[in-house]
Amino acid sequence: MQLFAYIALPVLAVIFWQDLRTRSIWWFLPPMLFAILLLLRWRFTSVLTIAYNAAFVTALIGFLTLYIRLRFGKLENPFNNYFGLGDFLFLLALTPLFPFRGFVWFFTAGTICVLLVHLVVLAFRKSPTIPYAGYFSLVTATYLITDTAFPQLFHLLTD
Repeated sequence: MQLFAYIALPVLAVIFWQDLRTRSIWWFLPPMLFAILLLLRWRFTSVLTIAYNAAFVTALIGFLTLYIRLRFGKLENPFNNYFGLGDFLFLLALTPLFPFRGFVWFFTAGTICVLLVHLVVLAFRKSPTIPYAGYFSLVTATYLITDTAFPQLFHLLTD
């Protein structure tokens, strides 16, 4: 495993732990994770790739805002009740990890995994909110460990 993947794992663990316990994460963790992942993928990423991935995440928040507006008839800040600012910043921190197509696939698969994990957790403990960044940090850590052990397994995401 590359050095920066080793460094990313404890940061992801802290995000997981914090989001589960407090439903929030420290403000400096997403920028720290972004820097680590940028150093991990510095040979394979570009400013344009990061910009496309960030635009994708931002567009999703825009669609969430539009959905809230259409569903409830009023314009609300999606970060107040529907999606945490830490979740948004966490997704932005993941932008150096993949090229655009791989990022969309990873986001989609990761979100499905987050929902599955939450369904399992709901069987044991009722929780009105989903610790999205926390569960997604587990998905990201699993990816980093698996990608190191089996580098060809995810080649479609990174090509």
